[in-house]
Amino acid sequence: MSEEDRFHHDFAFRNPSEYEFPEGKVKVIDILPERFSDSTPIMLAPGWSEDPSAYKDSIKLMSGEGRRVLSVRYPWRVSKAEDSGFPQVELQKAKLLLDVLHAKGIRRADVIAHSEGAINALIAAMIEPSMFRNITLDKPAGLSGKGSKIGLINRFLSLMKQDLGFQPTPTRRLLRD
Repeated sequence: MSEEDRFHHDFAFRNPSEYEFPEGKVKVIDILPERFSDSTPIMLAPGWSEDPSAYKDSIKLMSGEGRRVLSVRYPWRVSKAEDSGFPQVELQKAKLLLDVLHAKGIRRADVIAHSEGAINALIAAMIEPSMFRNITLDKPAGLSGKGSKIGLINRFLSLMKQDLGFQPTPTRRLLRD
């Protein structure tokens, strides 16, 4: 990654763009690579209570591989209720993902969705399937078989330990070959 790319990357994380939509305000990072390997951008849909900074290393890797990468910081409240059959918070976040893609002039995206972000991305794909080329789910909330509260608590504590530096975070390659 060139010095200019590092500057752009760090600047985008420190200064996310803010958009206001009917579903709420959302902060967006949009990282453009020096050279594109694929014109279809990647939308990284974050998990519960996470923001793009939680995925900074992965975003840096994807951008370094020539992909435009976007991610969002969701608002903390539901702005309006509607009868859709989906949980209101998840519907709001799904619509915000779509709003961001539309505002950025993106007609089709690949999505990498982590945890709760998988729910949001799948609802968005149900609303506007033509917006998505590929969707990759990483530890999708509620979609990975029978779980238990103890298992959820243990996974949460494990992530907290990683965030606090008690154990190394596994490195993953999130791009397809």
